[in-house]
Amino acid sequence: MSDWQIAANVRELFVEVACVNANSAFLVRTLNRKDNLCSGLLEALSTLPKEAVSTQTPLFLQTDLEAVVLREGWGEKAAFITTEGFENLMSLWNESRAGVFGYLDNRNFPKSHPRQWIAKDMTFGVGERISAKGDVVQELSQSEIEQLIAKLKLSEVKTVGICFLHSKVNPKHEQELKARLSDEGFEVYTSINHEGSERKRAKLTLSQCLTAHHVQEFLKPLIEMGFQKENIHLLKNCAPKPSPIKKTLTIEIYEDRTEATLVDGEKILQKNWFETTLFSRLQYDSAGWVHVGPDKIGSEPGPVGLGKGLDLCLLDALMSQEQLRVVESARIKIDLGRISKALGLASRQLKDRPEHTCSQYLSLGARNLASEIKTSFSQALYDPSCRIVFAGTFGPTLGKLIKPHLLSRNEMLTDPMDAWSGALKLLNAKAGIKDATRVGDFVYGEVEV
Repeated sequence: MSDWQIAANVRELFVEVACVNANSAFLVRTLNRKDNLCSGLLEALSTLPKEAVSTQTPLFLQTDLEAVVLREGWGEKAAFITTEGFENLMSLWNESRAGVFGYLDNRNFPKSHPRQWIAKDMTFGVGERISAKGDVVQELSQSEIEQLIAKLKLSEVKTVGICFLHSKVNPKHEQELKARLSDEGFEVYTSINHEGSERKRAKLTLSQCLTAHHVQEFLKPLIEMGFQKENIHLLKNCAPKPSPIKKTLTIEIYEDRTEATLVDGEKILQKNWFETTLFSRLQYDSAGWVHVGPDKIGSEPGPVGLGKGLDLCLLDALMSQEQLRVVESARIKIDLGRISKALGLASRQLKDRPEHTCSQYLSLGARNLASEIKTSFSQALYDPSCRIVFAGTFGPTLGKLIKPHLLSRNEMLTDPMDAWSGALKLLNAKAGIKDATRVGDFVYGEVEV
């Protein structure tokens, strides 16, 4: 086993890579593309010492791959099989609805909602039943399985997900159906490999069905680069490090998402994602009022300040107002002149100075985020024993603008090193590095080997 360990946080716009051994540490950040998430990772890995990239080096990855594939509708054509009578399991994902008696069609749901992942005509119910205690109430019918196979072949699908009621207690029926479908040449994923309720297991199984091919394509270049497949660990989002002393509300601010987690010791009490992100579009109306959101720009072409974007977003205002350098490296250049030009056009329409226009946008964005935080975590903000930590790539920078609007007396912390929390958190949580921020001397940007 190599003494090097590598962790990478692969997101739509940026890739962060932390590479450490007992004596030295390297941190690299590069730009990325959502249609080829591996491109930025390969670019970052190519700057590391040659001895670090080997078949024996463990690689810990946290990616936005599944989220992007599901949101953009790039998933494989798949079928979903469940217990007869529960075909609407994904439609009633969290049982929430805008109106108690209102009918909600697919247009009211974002692409990221599980209801949109698979068409209704690709969901099949099978006559079988396992009781909550694991007893077989109704056996699988062989004739019904033959009819199901005929329907699947007619639908021209190759990937199938199965989630039966109470299969976690007794997996007999899922295993039988998987064996039968596998014999017919289908690629089958079952819910018994996942934990949680039926709805959660169904969601994870269907997500696996739709993204499995993309995951394999994502891993291919890494294997060709020299990593062994057994040493590549794809991880889900790591929760913030638990605080043994007191409650901690961790607010993580990245370019494409803002999330907050309330932790008490090792127990996660609450987790929320907020509407306002650094990708929220900056707009103004005919009356001269400025608006942040609700529309968002995409990671392609991205913000104006990174050279390709056409529409200003909150990240552009942050880069201009704060003269932001936290995301800069030898491979990432911020074009402040391009931001100033776009702000100049907006300020002329508003009959204002560009600096004041930028300040207005940034202040409004901070107020919006503070309002969302207060709405979701009002009890934590009024609990003096709860500590508030601003984390993530832009947490330290935007956090100081949000603080005054929270009107809270809680202890609030921001750590500039937490700008690298995405990759370092993986090392802290998974690679056994007790304190990655203290290992060796960090080299930002390009690494000269």
